Amino acid sequence: MIRSRDARAGDLVVYAVSVAATATSLLRGQLGAMVARGHRVAVVCSPGGGMEEFARAEGVEFHPLPMTRGLLGPGDLVSFLRAVRLLRRLRPAVVNAATPKAAFVIGLAAAVARVPVRVYSLWGLRLEGERPGGWRHRLLFVAEWVTSRAATVVLCAGPELRDKAVALGVHAGRRCVVLGEGSTNGVDLDYFAAPGAIARADLRRAQDLDPDTVVFGFIGRSTADKGVGALVEAFRGMSSRTPRLLALIGPADDTDPLPAATTVAIELDPSIRHVGYVPDLRTWLHAFDVLVLPTRREGLPNVLLEAGAAGLPAVTTTATGCRDAVEEGRTALVVPIDDPVALGRALDRLADDAALRAAMGAAARDHVTRRFDEKAVWAAVADFYDHELARTDLRRRETAA
Repeated sequence: MIRSRDARAGDLVVYAVSVAATATSLLRGQLGAMVARGHRVAVVCSPGGGMEEFARAEGVEFHPLPMTRGLLGPGDLVSFLRAVRLLRRLRPAVVNAATPKAAFVIGLAAAVARVPVRVYSLWGLRLEGERPGGWRHRLLFVAEWVTSRAATVVLCAGPELRDKAVALGVHAGRRCVVLGEGSTNGVDLDYFAAPGAIARADLRRAQDLDPDTVVFGFIGRSTADKGVGALVEAFRGMSSRTPRLLALIGPADDTDPLPAATTVAIELDPSIRHVGYVPDLRTWLHAFDVLVLPTRREGLPNVLLEAGAAGLPAVTTTATGCRDAVEEGRTALVVPIDDPVALGRALDRLADDAALRAAMGAAARDHVTRRFDEKAVWAAVADFYDHELARTDLRRRETAA
């Protein structure tokens, strides 16, 4: 067994993602934790979005590198060449690249620049949302395959995601690992902890929610891929007579629009509110009674961890990664993908049983506390870097002998 060792003074770890919103939401705290562990840390992503302020707050370097978020295009070659020059100048010991475009561009650049430890953080399989055999599916498969070959190790967000990637043949023959129970960044248990009864009542009043109404909440982009169409159909078809409301928190996304019938139903149904973007999710999360994530594909969904930290029961699907974030039957009800009938039955069950909601919510808080505390996740990532650097040192000594 290779022994982990403390970070060498001057070791540089470079994190790479496509856009600022990803860094500020999914790397918050982890970057500073790596600095505290003894690493120098830099983050590379497209400029803007408050990245300079975020990097200063984390105590890390920021290197802007424009990248597109769409499928492969001519602009990616420019980004790749710039990334090679940047990495040759920085000479990092570790590059950890996540999100499809950054992992492809920066991952390849890291291989060309001969970075010793090249981590591909696999947070989800975008190709799962495409029709198998279609040209987009084939292109995404090739991009995923190339990205994994450029890495020295693939760090998967959860066990289901790892198993799916291997089963699809995307990462066959590569070393794919999961740290602990998985997760991209863990969850801040204190930040998302449920408020007291008085504070919760105040939040619901502020959102004009009747105290006797059961509030089902969705948080995320309102897209077809997130299953919002099935959710709206299931909610409107519920048999329960309990007063209820569906709150959709998050912006619409024109790249994956909802069916026209779903959009009309949302606009005309007074028991459905499309709130859109909110700066502090807790203002709604803590007003929910149930979190619903009817998604078609995930990696390991953070919103389920955040809901668990808030003491909320959840309803989700069998999409890759969702069951890694919950305990089926104990903290969440799990239904098939795109099955509004099964989803409606799950919503009815929780609408009519306050005791069940309370028991599942308490179990959810216990579940994420034991398995997904962000500090434990950060420590596991730091140990992982040390372990990978030790492997590299050993290989070099063996080669030189």
